[in-house]
Amino acid sequence: MKLWMLRLGFLPLVAADFGNWSLVLLEEAVQTRGAACLDGSPAGYWIEHGWGSGAKRWIIHFQGGGWCISYEDCLARSKTSLGSSLNFTAEKSKTLEYSDGGVHGYLSNQPEVNPDFYNWNKVFALYCDGSSRNSEVEGPVVVGQKEVLYFRGHRILMATMESLMETMGRSESDARSNWRVYEDMQ
Repeated sequence: MKLWMLRLGFLPLVAADFGNWSLVLLEEAVQTRGAACLDGSPAGYWIEHGWGSGAKRWIIHFQGGGWCISYEDCLARSKTSLGSSLNFTAEKSKTLEYSDGGVHGYLSNQPEVNPDFYNWNKVFALYCDGSSRNSEVEGPVVVGQKEVLYFRGHRILMATMESLMETMGRSESDARSNWRVYEDMQ
């Protein structure tokens, strides 16, 4: 069984090292754009900066997570890392290691595992809106008598892309023109 999996590339030969990844929380975007997770906390992404021949090349992986299907379901999700950024740091290894196994090592910085992209800039955009980055509800939604939810997936997507464009050394106007297709979907 093990040989079959290695031959097909399902198991990396060398464990990935996620020690160089840093968390970027889009705190300013909560204030300026309203780009918030379900619970109102800032969205974010993990990033590892590239080097050498990969310094100007990028892989951006958008974490999946499914949709919440009712206010109660979204409320429950808002208390997990699929609806809140409060545990992003504590769950770093679990999130990146699990996801890297699912994408067969392309987030690894080990050339033995990832010979094509090991030294590229790598981004793991965290998912915390419950709507596949599609929601666009202006105000908060009150659930029950006191719980509040934010459905701002589209704003999170745009804030993430603008932040990455800035990291890449491009202006916000470049980001808007390059990602206009998403804004046209509002």
